[in-house]
Amino acid sequence: MQELRSQYILGFPTSGKGEVKPRKIRVEVRGKRRKVKFRREYLGTRPGAPN
Repeated sequence: MQELRSQYILGFPTSGKGEVKPRKIRVEVRGKRRKVKFRREYLGTRPGAPN
């Protein structure tokens, strides 16, 4: 049950511009003893500009 209380979902908008193709994703986590599962890439356009 502890595992379910420590889950996060990260999302980001794409720009809608450029070619739709596989794009790489990088996730960085600080601290020790962290277990992270994530996709290595997504299929879409370029990421949108940061806020």
